[in-house]
Amino acid sequence: MIALQGQGMTVGLMGSQLLAKCIGEQLKGTAGSKRQHQLAALSGLPAKFHSQLGGLVDYPWTVSVGPDAQYVLFLL
Repeated sequence: MIALQGQGMTVGLMGSQLLAKCIGEQLKGTAGSKRQHQLAALSGLPAKFHSQLGGLVDYPWTVSVGPDAQYVLFLL
């Protein structure tokens, strides 16, 4: 269960772990290669990482902004 408040640090940590995993997958098989080859292997990393990160932060984001949305609807 994710805490309603104070979840930013947890989600940030999970995001950094996901980034490390994505980098590792992208660089797999390039150990000992020249830096230029390793950098080329990272092409497509931002799109892959951000698509997976979206799934990771979706639930915590929804939980944390839900009460705010209800308050705004109450004022209307």
